[in-house]
Amino acid sequence: YLLSLVVLLRLQLTRHGFSFFSFVWPYLHLYVSLSFSVSGVKGGRFLQLS
Repeated sequence: YLLSLVVLLRLQLTRHGFSFFSFVWPYLHLYVSLSFSVSGVKGGRFLQLS
């Protein structure tokens, strides 16, 4: 049941959500890169401390 729901959702995404996905993707990418840079800064500080 859950698998068919996921497949249906994916079909809906491919049908209607391409514009939505292309609208959201830059923000998602920015968020991921920001979190990675923040964790990198924290790691650098930790390395400097040790």
